[in-house]
Amino acid sequence: MQTAVVPAKDAPYRFTIEDYLKMGEAGILLPEDRVELIDGQVVAMSPIGTWHVVSIMRLNRILAGQLGKGYGLSPQGGLNIGKHSQLVPDIVVVPSEDQWDTGLRGPDCLLVIEVAQTSLATDRTTKKAIYASEGVPEYWIVDLSARAVEVYRDPQDGDYRSRTRYTREMVVPCDSVPGVSVPVSDITPPLEAPEEGDGRQLPGESGAPA
Repeated sequence: MQTAVVPAKDAPYRFTIEDYLKMGEAGILLPEDRVELIDGQVVAMSPIGTWHVVSIMRLNRILAGQLGKGYGLSPQGGLNIGKHSQLVPDIVVVPSEDQWDTGLRGPDCLLVIEVAQTSLATDRTTKKAIYASEGVPEYWIVDLSARAVEVYRDPQDGDYRSRTRYTREMVVPCDSVPGVSVPVSDITPPLEAPEEGDGRQLPGESGAPA
């Protein structure tokens, strides 16, 4: 009896970071396209809401005021992970500003921060696994809806061994960068702020008092 041969499924093509950058140079990917390269696949990023923008501005200001000379602070810049991933974290802190030839790379990072509004599930799974596998020593997720910050430390075997949740009345210390600490209330919306998308108008919108 002849054994049936089952054809193998075609594996998706995995783009390299070089391929990805060339797509931008050729106009295949446009500056307004919000995408990342994850494991060789071009993936759409979540839209940026009002809370997200304000949180990143505040984080940038606070960290810039606390970081010592020589540290690098990159808001929403490309972060190269191996050959097949280029993520766009909301904040990255590195120990120097001399990555002219290599760009930002996972092993260079001291701290990576993702601000989560609609991306919380991805930030807690896919992104966390990538950063842990790269040995990023400290990873924060700013959970805007919950007004909290999740801090992951001690990467090992593709995951973090330590997870601490800081609520709105607490201050987050950064173990990987001495002298850095961030009050949760400074980077999350006030409790009375309306959730975006709940049907209520935000201040400054048409028909709402400024």
